[in-house]
This record gives sequence, C-alpha cells and structure tokens, in this order.
Amino acid sequence: MHPTAVTQLSAGQTSSLLGLDKHAMATMFYQRTPTDFGVRLWCIDPPHDETVRAADRGTDLDALKVIDFYAPNFDESVKTLTNAGYTPKDDIARYTLPEGEFREAHFWRPDNIVCAIISGPADFFSDFVTARDHQFSEPQSISAPVSDVAAVLDFYESIFGFVPLHRYEFTNASFDAMVGADEPLSLSATNIGTDLRAPYLGIIDYGPSINGAVSLAGRSRPPMRGLVGVELLVDDLQAIIAAADRAGTVVFARSDRVSYPPYGEIRSCLIEGPHGVVHHVIQPIAN
Repeated sequence: MHPTAVTQLSAGQTSSLLGLDKHAMATMFYQRTPTDFGVRLWCIDPPHDETVRAADRGTDLDALKVIDFYAPNFDESVKTLTNAGYTPKDDIARYTLPEGEFREAHFWRPDNIVCAIISGPADFFSDFVTARDHQFSEPQSISAPVSDVAAVLDFYESIFGFVPLHRYEFTNASFDAMVGADEPLSLSATNIGTDLRAPYLGIIDYGPSINGAVSLAGRSRPPMRGLVGVELLVDDLQAIIAAADRAGTVVFARSDRVSYPPYGEIRSCLIEGPHGVVHHVIQPIAN
C-alpha cells in the first residue's frame, strides 16, 4: 500500500464525519493499493484507551476481525514477516476445502488488528485476487465472526445490494488453535459483495460450541482503536439512507460537503449493522 493523502481535521470536521463531540481533532491517513482498495487510518486526539478487540479473546463475536491477504509462497511470506518482527500469534492452520489444501497464519498487530496470510491452490485464487505476482496480494477481504448470520446477510443485501459470492465450511483443530478456541469450532463462512474480483466481506459463523465467546456489538465505533468499520463508496447516498430507514437501521453522523481525500468533497453518513459494525458510506460530490 502507498500513502496518498494525509489530512488534519478540525474538531468540527471530526464531529461531522465520525459523530464525535469530545475530541479536538484527528489526523487522517489514506493508503491505497494499485487495485484501488484502500485503508483509512484515523489518529484521534486525545487517543482512546481501549481497543475493539482483546488479543487473548480470539473468538469474540460481532466486530470486524481479520484483513486477509493471499500469499503465493506461504513459507517465504511468513519468513519475511517474522524477519520484520511480525510473528504469528499462535499456531498456523492447515485445512482442506473442496478446492484443495489451504494454510493460514494470523498476525495480531498494534491496536489488536489481525492480518491473515492465506495460501492455497493458485487456480482457485485466480478468481479472487488481482495482484498474484507479488509476495502479498492486495487485501482480499475483511471478515467478522457474528452471532446472527441471517440478520447480517439480510442487512448487507437489503441496504447495499451485496450478494453471496462464495461459501465454505470446515472443522479443523489447527484452525481452532490459531484463533484460540477452547472448544472445537464448526466454521461456516459466506463471502459477500458485488463481484469476486472486488474487495468483499467475510461473514463467519463459528458454530454453536463457542465457550465463553462475548458479543462486541456496540464497541466498533469511533473513538475506539482497532478495526472499527468499513468505508463504502456509493453512487446514491440518499437511496442507501432510505433503504436503511425502511429497515429500521441506525443511521447517524450525516455530513454534507466535507473535504475527504482522495475523493474531494463528499456527503456521508455512518450506518450501524445488526452486528454493531459501523459503515462509513460516502458519495463524492460531482464538480
């Protein structure tokens, strides 16, 4: 990823965009990939004391958890990250799907953000990944383990028009160890979005036997630190808000004509899903 914009926001701009009224300012960093997928980093002043997730509670539900990257050479990629001081938190998972064998490692980073590198059959990933000739791909997806899969899938379909792109399920002891589960999981996942080759969301069901899992719904809001929310670029913000209002979904922090690199002036709002995840929905204003 390459930095493309650094913006200092006033208290008024911070309040308008994030719905905050007790912070003086924020610094906003935007990093973009060659495939036009980006990460926006917010440094809020004064900083909050808490993170959305705790590093010793890998199976807690109802908050974003993992940013996924494809690694064609898994061992070399783990070595590169380890040499840079980023070591996998626990065990490395090895599991089998109908498409073949996969390996996965989780790296917990500052503010308890988890990055995963995943390898598997090259022909399978050719349907999902654009940057396949690098050591690491562009971010493939962001995943969230949730407590009510049906409600979350309905939210994304009815508000944003996202549809299921790929489904898979497995039971695997090495994966259980990697995420820190005390009991065997029965994982099922649905990847949703608009297109396989565009960034998508992974909605994860760990199964009924999660010992001590806690719902984090409501924690994924600014100024919490960590993987707080999803930014979505839309063509018709008002239509999205109308769909959310019809569904009785929480909509807040509506803003109008705010400068927001790299898109220029935007209109935006925050929409909270049934799993408590915040979505920053933005529409660039045509000049």
